[in-house]
Amino acid sequence: MAETKMSVVALLAHLAKAADLKASELSSGSVNRTQGTKHWKYGYGGYAYGGPVDCSGLIVAIARYLRPNYLRMTSADMEALCEYNISDKLPDKVGALVWRPKTATQSGHVGIYTGKSAAGDMYTVEAFDETDNVARRGNRLAPTAAKPFTKWGYLDFVQY
Repeated sequence: MAETKMSVVALLAHLAKAADLKASELSSGSVNRTQGTKHWKYGYGGYAYGGPVDCSGLIVAIARYLRPNYLRMTSADMEALCEYNISDKLPDKVGALVWRPKTATQSGHVGIYTGKSAAGDMYTVEAFDETDNVARRGNRLAPTAAKPFTKWGYLDFVQY
């Protein structure tokens, strides 16, 4: 029996809720805020729907909304889902998983690509830290960005 998959539209609706944005704001260059007031809170190791969540926990929480037994994965585990190097090919589908390696201050990190603005800015939604919590972030796919994402792939619970 094939497992149920979530549509990209549903994934974006969950991400918008987590970041306290309208779905249309996930890739709009006109939004001046990176987070709302009802966004999910960051919590290292968290993966509860509604928060607190860490970067991989955000993705697991949304997956578990659809599949309650979805395995808990870390950002290191999620690297295996990322088969493309951003330097070779940028994400071609909204809802793609993006990953970057460990830094001196943070273990590996994941987010979800939410689209490109008319100006060409590429956006992600991520659970980053206690300051930003779950927020929309811009231009982290550019190699010149601070702590850029380096790989991407498709989530196994999303129908692209």
